[in-house]
Amino acid sequence: MEIPSKAQDSQEITLKGRGQDGKDITVVLHTLYDRQLGIKEEIYQEIDKNTQFVEEASKAKCKFVYEQVEDGEYIDDLIALDFLDYVISSSKLDNKIKERYQIASTNSRLLGIEQAIESTLAQSKLTEAKKKLIRGTSAYVRAGEPVPDFKALTDIYSIVAASALPLEIKQNYSLAIANSRALTVDFILVKEITESQLTDEQKKNYQSTYQQVRDGKTVEDTATLKSLDSFIDKAKIPENAKAVYSIARKQNLDIAFLRKMRYNITDLNGVKNIELQNVIQL
Repeated sequence: MEIPSKAQDSQEITLKGRGQDGKDITVVLHTLYDRQLGIKEEIYQEIDKNTQFVEEASKAKCKFVYEQVEDGEYIDDLIALDFLDYVISSSKLDNKIKERYQIASTNSRLLGIEQAIESTLAQSKLTEAKKKLIRGTSAYVRAGEPVPDFKALTDIYSIVAASALPLEIKQNYSLAIANSRALTVDFILVKEITESQLTDEQKKNYQSTYQQVRDGKTVEDTATLKSLDSFIDKAKIPENAKAVYSIARKQNLDIAFLRKMRYNITDLNGVKNIELQNVIQL
């Protein structure tokens, strides 16, 4: 896509027919360039005057790193980038400036991910359709949204894990992938319940029970819980989604068992106030 030469922060651009199944997609632009706010000047002033604890050489390094962030470049010196993040986050700069900088700082880290993915795809024998799917899935992960394909998500995880990227970036991206996976499962299960042939009352009960399972709460309505288990097991949804639900379900059972153990222990003579977290550590 082409970025307008005079693009403004938070400006939206609609791309016709570029989304999944030929749908339109909306892209939100972010930039640190702003003549009115003078973000660069504000940050340089913060680095020069309000960081007495920083040596001159470190101040020059901060400015150099900021210019890379501003230009949308990947920064492999994460120590310097983390330090600049700290200088800005702990400053008295306007919150809008801090927010725009944080988006740009995160982007500079993610660029390393994109470069690793593109390098791997360039050497692979995948079809163009598969490559497009992986690129699109990566965009979903970056946006913190559900993904349309679990297999592509697993492929991206493998690419990043095998790359030479710093461990910190790998760990942060792994968390982003886990978040997208969880959001995807949640979307699939809720959609399956909502669009089923169940009665409105059954849908309401299933959704409430599923939310309790997902949030790790004890489900009192065991009859509905068993019915929900059967519903999900028979549903025509990806096996990955069923597996994630099964794990959440098992954790729910484990928590219920430990809570029951806690109550039994506190009933014993001479034993008082044993918390759940202490039981878990046994």
